[in-house]
Amino acid sequence: KTKLWGEHFWSPSYMALSCGGAPLSIIKDYIEQERRPS
Repeated sequence: KTKLWGEHFWSPSYMALSCGGAPLSIIKDYIEQERRPS
């Protein structure tokens, strides 16, 4: 089941987002933070 929050599409196994030229290290950090339970 795909969900839309803001400009990001999420499902249990897939994510698509626009990064606007952000460095890969920033994107990787963002993804790792999203994987952690809050």
